[in-house]
Amino acid sequence: MSGTPDTAGRHGPERRRDARFAKASAVGTEHARATWALAARERLLEAAREYHGVVTDQELADFVQDRSLIATDQHPRYWIGDVLTRVGLDCNARREPILSALCVTTEGTVGKGYTVAVEEGRREPVGDLDDHAAEERLECYRYFGAPLPEGGGVPALPPQLVAKQGARRAPRRTSPRPAAAASKAPPEKEPAICPTHFIQLPATGVCDLCE
Repeated sequence: MSGTPDTAGRHGPERRRDARFAKASAVGTEHARATWALAARERLLEAAREYHGVVTDQELADFVQDRSLIATDQHPRYWIGDVLTRVGLDCNARREPILSALCVTTEGTVGKGYTVAVEEGRREPVGDLDDHAAEERLECYRYFGAPLPEGGGVPALPPQLVAKQGARRAPRRTSPRPAAAASKAPPEKEPAICPTHFIQLPATGVCDLCE
């Protein structure tokens, strides 16, 4: 799944020329990033339902802008980490595995957005960052219902990271399995979102911004 059907795959200049896109600078940094975090969760949930599925940070940056119709001229490296931190801390609040582990760079490694959610959100030392993320991704696949092979699946490093290292190796867990990720309780129902303004609907089910 990429963005909305008529905006998917657009690059920065195309978004800036499209009148449907609001500028992040116009709506405000906080609103833009909070909205992008909602969109990022949507895309990461999709990846979590595919065994060994991952999303690159550039793919995720494109998706959240296209999905929310909020665009920015800034390179993703200046803001995608904050968006992923928000997603990760939200997962902690929901007592879920951290979905931010499913977002990797083009080299296959995870970034600060994942680290913050683990170290500050769980107060858990990361150790080897990519090994820890591989274990967390497996918890995501199990928790969010990805079809798993017999035996429940195994943690794995992304192919691009394996290629860089020159040999496949099993990730080494460097910290105890968190109780939140071990829970077998079903995921909470996702909140209803307005398809036009991409904000959470109130109890009435009617968007406050819709006419």
